[in-house]
Amino acid sequence: MAAFLRVRIARMLIQGAACVAAVMATHPGKADWMLLGGGEAVFDGRFAQMTALIPFSGQLGSGFVHRYSLSYIEYEYPLEEETVQAKSWAGSVALGYQIPVPDGWLGFAVGAAYRDTDFEPRQPDNPQQGTHVVAQVDLDAGLIHADRWLYATSISYTPRYRAYWGRGRALRRTGPRSFLGPEIVAHGDREYNAQQIGIALQLNQVAGPLDIVLKAGGKRIQDGDSGAYGGIEFLRHFH
Repeated sequence: MAAFLRVRIARMLIQGAACVAAVMATHPGKADWMLLGGGEAVFDGRFAQMTALIPFSGQLGSGFVHRYSLSYIEYEYPLEEETVQAKSWAGSVALGYQIPVPDGWLGFAVGAAYRDTDFEPRQPDNPQQGTHVVAQVDLDAGLIHADRWLYATSISYTPRYRAYWGRGRALRRTGPRSFLGPEIVAHGDREYNAQQIGIALQLNQVAGPLDIVLKAGGKRIQDGDSGAYGGIEFLRHFH
């Protein structure tokens, strides 16, 4: 059961990644479209994500958008006297709507994700084996306060598994193009809960319109293991 739950959470993290990387944009309404993504290594797995966010008309930050994502994940878990290794690819399409917010942003998205998962050795009793299509719902919001603080939150929910992923950040400006502060992540379902606490460093306009975030901290699984995580996120605007 524990191995199955870890698989659920690993997939859910990927589903949430498409919207949570948007916290890097301090002015999301000033681009025609954007490319965002990143990767994270955790003591019990790792993943990478790439997403394109495109408005139906006009600019980002107001109105309907369409979003296309690709992701890859690897993870492993013990099963009896052996270690099971998994590799999984996914693609998703979502329809979103962005609401203009003074000095901030607010967006919602609903879509479907297609995932193909292979185990070594094969696990015919694992419901994640093979290909699946699941619905997902995302929310992303943020606020820049007094030009000193950047508050951001992102939530992802998968109804099929009643699985959730949520992250909040409170970053303080440390320079003309940098923010630094804590982040808290919580994810789980009816049978599983885990938390991550770390530090995020956001660097805006590192190279032209490219923004990046570096993050690191610790993860704890309720009644289970604990360890470190680290990762990088990026966002680039296009006109």
